[in-house]
Amino acid sequence: MDIDVKVDHRSCHSGKFGKKNNLTLEDRKERYEILKNSGLLTSTTREKVAFITIHINDYKLSNLCAALAISRRTYYKYQLC
Repeated sequence: MDIDVKVDHRSCHSGKFGKKNNLTLEDRKERYEILKNSGLLTSTTREKVAFITIHINDYKLSNLCAALAISRRTYYKYQLC
């Protein structure tokens, strides 16, 4: 039994897994600094949100969220509570 499957190659390279990591060196250093200084890797989401709120003026929100493994959506959701 032969099965013909047509694959749209454009869809294979789109989305979360198809994008290359295009972080600048500055962003990588900033994320490392956030991780080193925060000590929040095993903390609750509320503690991470509090840390982000305190340091939002020092770092980019995207770097804070990525370093602490929290989505921006979750950050905004918890900020409203």
